[in-house]
Amino acid sequence: MGQEQSIEQKITELANVKFSMNCQITEHTSHHFTSLKQCLRKLAEHITEVLQTKDKKYKSTYFEADDNQAEIQIGEDTVWFHLHPNLFRINEANPAYRFSYLKDDINRAHCAVIIVYNFLTDTLVNKRENDLGILIARIFVNVDHHFIVETRKPMGINYNDLANDVLDDAKIKI
Repeated sequence: MGQEQSIEQKITELANVKFSMNCQITEHTSHHFTSLKQCLRKLAEHITEVLQTKDKKYKSTYFEADDNQAEIQIGEDTVWFHLHPNLFRINEANPAYRFSYLKDDINRAHCAVIIVYNFLTDTLVNKRENDLGILIARIFVNVDHHFIVETRKPMGINYNDLANDVLDDAKIKI
């Protein structure tokens, strides 16, 4: 007669697997977010350099509020990037489930999320809490560095194949 695992043992085992996976996802995505911030900083410097040759009042600025938040201001727009501190699970209604990649291993559906918003710079400067930003994109990154980008409308960047799209520095620079 085989010995069955107790409820406590099953919960402990599950917690150990989930905790390890969550740590990996968070570590991977933090690395990618750091790369993204470096690209944003360089972009702000480049835009300022190009635009200030035409008119000294034009510039772009880059700002990091903390490890999980960065902003780039270009003219009257501020694009805000936020690495959400919690993990999300892509649900079965998402088109990403059309591939066996998620069906074969449900843990691949757990992702960290980078949220991208656009705000009017004036809204942020004047702290108008009732002015809502526009959600531009949500970037989901899983334990295998695979990712999808969800946007409000097509942006000319199409990463919706979680089974095959792997996030790397080259894709971050696009």
